[in-house]
Amino acid sequence: MDEIINKIINIDKETVRMKLKTEEIIGDKEKELKETLQELEKKYVEEGRLEGEKTYNEIIRNGELEIERLKSQDVETLERIDKVYKGSKDKLIEGLWNSLFRGKE
Repeated sequence: MDEIINKIINIDKETVRMKLKTEEIIGDKEKELKETLQELEKKYVEEGRLEGEKTYNEIIRNGELEIERLKSQDVETLERIDKVYKGSKDKLIEGLWNSLFRGKE
């Protein structure tokens, strides 16, 4: 009878040891999984930041090119206006002069 009781006690002790070992393994795996997830999160956050920075720089570069294009277009427009003005300046002054002084006579 004592032998059976000792076997039951030994089985119980072994069960407790196995349970503790299993909990330890589970804890280690959970820790490992959390670390892996944190590393993945950092990796993807960094990749997202780099992609966002790349997109931002591209938008800025395109904006700067558009600004230069618009400046060039404005310069061309001003040059055309100046050319038209210089070509018509004498006629405009004469017409203004005539309308001011001949209109009063």
